[in-house]
Amino acid sequence: MRVLVVGAGGVGGYLAGTLAKNGKDVVDLPLPLKNSPHIAFSYSGIKNAVRLAIESGKHKKEDIAASFQKKAIEHLTFMCNRVFKKYDIKRSSFKSSFFKKHSKSPGGS
Repeated sequence: MRVLVVGAGGVGGYLAGTLAKNGKDVVDLPLPLKNSPHIAFSYSGIKNAVRLAIESGKHKKEDIAASFQKKAIEHLTFMCNRVFKKYDIKRSSFKSSFFKKHSKSPGGS
């Protein structure tokens, strides 16, 4: 997402997230590794699609950023679901044990 915010100063991820808040998910980006049997994460294809969308000049940066965010989350969800299915993990039990382990106490420690 650095390509969206070059020259803007600051942290690229934060600035891209700010752009995404004002955009719409209207840019058709690929879902990485959708047809691969492997459990892996790769953003090279989606980053290239973002670069091509920028170079085309057909889309606002805000829309590209929003579309990237949505597709990145979809990729994470897709791969997590693949893991759950492969290892027969019930999502409700994962969610419960994960949040118990990683939640902060009300005191904010």
